[in-house]
Amino acid sequence: MQKNITPEIRTFLEKLLTDKGIKTEGALKEQMISDLFDRLEVRFNQLVIEHLSVSELETLTAKADEGPEAVQSFLRSSIKDIDKIFAEAMREFAQAFLEG
Repeated sequence: MQKNITPEIRTFLEKLLTDKGIKTEGALKEQMISDLFDRLEVRFNQLVIEHLSVSELETLTAKADEGPEAVQSFLRSSIKDIDKIFAEAMREFAQAFLEG
């Protein structure tokens, strides 16, 4: 299944592999990117759950049926400083990956 990895996230994940000294191409690289994306997405989802109420989570579920733009719009309006929260999560993710 093709994942919807934004160019910014793909660049971030590729840099992680490079910074870790992992040199691979083709299908193996794509699998590694996919696996890292899955782990990062889990962290993002945890943060969303931590910052939304039960009723907001129900609204988010309904927005998911409308598409990614509706989800992003809802999250931006519901979670103060979401960009900063996700940026910090990415820094922590990178640190854990590079030190692990």
